[in-house]
Amino acid sequence: TDIKKSYFGETASEGQAISGILGYAVHGKNQVTNDYIYIDVNGDGTISLPEDAAVISISQPKWFASLINNIKFNDFNVDLVIEARSQQLLNPSFYSFDSNLPGRFPFGGLSNHSVELMEPWMVKFFGTGPSAIKMLNAVKQSSIMYGNASYINLSSLKFSYRIPLHKIPKRILTAATVYSEIQNACTISKYKFADPLVASPNAMPTLRSIIFGIQITP
Repeated sequence: TDIKKSYFGETASEGQAISGILGYAVHGKNQVTNDYIYIDVNGDGTISLPEDAAVISISQPKWFASLINNIKFNDFNVDLVIEARSQQLLNPSFYSFDSNLPGRFPFGGLSNHSVELMEPWMVKFFGTGPSAIKMLNAVKQSSIMYGNASYINLSSLKFSYRIPLHKIPKRILTAATVYSEIQNACTISKYKFADPLVASPNAMPTLRSIIFGIQITP
């Protein structure tokens, strides 16, 4: 069966993962017109889909890993959980152009946009002229739409101290531990547009919480 002529012709590519996303692969930029140059996959001299479709991203992570560790020294205890993921996500700067165009008031109120829209190189995508719309429509289906959103996240860090038995009145308690825990302590990532832990750029970012407590045993 020719996959190009099947139902999956525009969403899948032979020999590639089914989670692959097809679109225009950007080869460079024309320094004169400032337009992006796309790879002519079938070599017919015309850029069009699905004829020139290439895998520009993968909707699933390439890999992910986690590290759970416990460090103990005398009565002190440290528990930590580190997560890492290699992935690609949408660039919210171009994602903003889908419905809520910059400089306009969408129905129902205001909406947030990435601060990258203030960069000088983004100006060419503004406006409603034919050239701007043509350029934008092509870019929205290209590899420019996706960015490296890989990250390392310290998802949990807990410090605890077990109070020595000789410091606890035996008639009151048999054991006591004080602790402090930080969830989503920090994230290292080159993805500057949104929270890389959240798949959607319009969703609320992961919250950071700090917990203090004491665990007692009568």
